[in-house]
Parts: sequence; C-alpha cells; structure tokens
Amino acid sequence: MKSTVKAICAIGEALGSFTKQQREVRAIAAPLLGAGAGGLQSEKVVSALRQGFEKAASVDSCLTISVLQKGLYDRLRANRRSIVGRVQSSPRVFISHTSRTKEEQDWTVNLALYLIEKNIQVRLDKFHLRRGMDLPQWMCNELALANRVVIVSNEDYKAKAEGRSGGVGWETMIL
Repeated sequence: MKSTVKAICAIGEALGSFTKQQREVRAIAAPLLGAGAGGLQSEKVVSALRQGFEKAASVDSCLTISVLQKGLYDRLRANRRSIVGRVQSSPRVFISHTSRTKEEQDWTVNLALYLIEKNIQVRLDKFHLRRGMDLPQWMCNELALANRVVIVSNEDYKAKAEGRSGGVGWETMIL
C-alpha cells in the first residue's frame, strides 16, 4: 500500500479546515505521514501537508510536523527552504497554573481565550493535554517550544513549586 502526495495534501487541508471550524485551535501537531510504509519521500510529504494546511487553515494557525528520527530531522532541517511555508508570526505562550476551585479554573481558561483572541498561540493543559499523554514530557515540550511562559500563581502553586510536586514541580525544575 502506498501513499500519494494528493492524499497527504488532503490530510493537510482537513487539518487546516479544523482551525477555521474551531476558533480556539490555532496550533496543529501531526506526525510525518506517508514517508515510511507509504513510500513517499519525506520532503514531498512535508511540502504536501504544508500546502494542504495553508490552503484551508486560518491565517493565524500553525502546523507542526513531528519527526522522530534525528537523521531525518537533520536532513529536513537542511532542506527547509524548499519545504517551509508562511512564517509563524504570533508568539507561542505556555500557561503554567494550579487551579483549586472552579473559579480559578475559569479565570485561567478565560485568560487563555483572551490571549487567543489577540492572535497568540496559547498552550494550556485544559485545551491540549489528553488522557494517556505523558504529563512531564508534554510540559517539557511546551516549555521548550514556548516564546513566553505565563505563570498563574496562588498558594497551591507556590507549595508545589517549592516541594517539586505535580506538574508545577516538573516545570519549576526546567525553568
């Protein structure tokens, strides 16, 4: 079974369309598709995903394509001039928080939505973390990719940071 550039482009379009349907989604992450058993050259796959995504996506959205093998990543990076699309102009912000009450949770979510309305790519556990994901790895990735980190602090946050417990404990070790 082989993949086609047309099929990969259609996947990119579907991902891009999702950013128009769901206003709160500005960043889409996808694995490199079609380059393994699908038999396509990785550069063609990246280009097709990008082209399809840009054709259908909201103008303030971003597509991140994950590549697991370092050698392949290095090769793609060396050829990025031929495969990179529009340059991401909005900053990426990771919101670190501990919310005890529904009121605190709502405040943090409303802050995130406000920033999204201002064309800022917001990364918040409530939006992006799913059951089964590796929490420490997700936080490490988000901190590494963020242009800015917003800390919504309270007494619980302080205690977790000082005690190096929970997600805040992981983030504090990295920051």
